[in-house]
Order: sequence, then C-alpha cells, then structure tokens
Amino acid sequence: MLDVHVLLSPTTRADWQRQCLTSLTLAISRAGYPVTLHKIEAHAGHIGKGRADGYARGSYPWVTCVDDDDVVLPDALANLAQGFRDGVAAVSTLEVEMRNNAFRMGGKRHHLSAFLRTRIIDHSKWSCCGDVAQTRAIADEEWHDVKTPGYLWRVYEGSKARDLRLANQDELRRANEY
Repeated sequence: MLDVHVLLSPTTRADWQRQCLTSLTLAISRAGYPVTLHKIEAHAGHIGKGRADGYARGSYPWVTCVDDDDVVLPDALANLAQGFRDGVAAVSTLEVEMRNNAFRMGGKRHHLSAFLRTRIIDHSKWSCCGDVAQTRAIADEEWHDVKTPGYLWRVYEGSKARDLRLANQDELRRANEY
C-alpha cells in the first residue's frame, strides 16, 4: 500500500539516523497495511535527485518520504489509512516542531505527507524545494488532513537542507507558486 523512502546523508548525525530508522520500523509494524522502507543514498547539494530516486522505488500506489534527522511517531502510518480509503490524492499528518530543545505544534502538509504515486511531480528538477512544489501540486479539496501529530521535525542550525533552501530563495518562490 505504501512505499516510504529515507534519504541517508553522510552529514546527518548517526544517532539521529538510528532514531529515525528505529521510529520508522516501529511505525511500519503498527501500520496495519503493507509498507516497504527504501533507504536511499542522498545526493549532496540536490535533494530532488534523491527524492526522484526514492519515489521511483517500489510499486505501491502510495508514496512518502521521511528526513533522516527526524522521527516518525508510533501510530503515524496507521493514522494515514483513513485518508487512503477516502479517495483523495494526498494525506498529511500534523507535525511537532523541536527547536532549541523546545517543542511546539508545527504545521500540516509539510512532513509525512503521502501521495498517490500517479500524482508525484518530477523532483529531479528541484534542487531543494520539490517537496514544497509537490504539496502545491495537490488542490486543497484533494487532501485528507490527519488531526493528530505523526512526525517530529528537528529544526536546528547546520541543517544542510535548510541551508540549501536559504541559498535558493528563487527556487522556493517558484515552488510556492507551483
């Protein structure tokens, strides 16, 4: 039912990668439907190439990704199931943001959004903002938004993805207009 990919970067803290993969293993065991995890080697300086590689893996109708420095909550994948049955194009969980060792509720339609494979854009054209463009490519009425948090997003100084977005403001603008 769902293919999940994680881009593994050599610059991510090893303990965070272990936490990410362990959290995914637990969430997969509790999903209640078939899930395949794909570990993909990240392309330095180009998130989109890795995303394109990841989304091309597997054959399930639904696809998603998880960042290797973040954590998936235990019931996150199980909570996506209702959205899969609702006949929508995308399903999103809420996220909890951790910044400076403090927690706050984050947004929706950011991390742990699952998409019908048939609705995936060409991420290889986006060095760092394909995830933003992907979200914008799905109309509001085609989303199912899960009401419970499913993802812990670590926001920190030194994040290569964040630095890449800051260095590519034009791409972020284009993605937001997608």
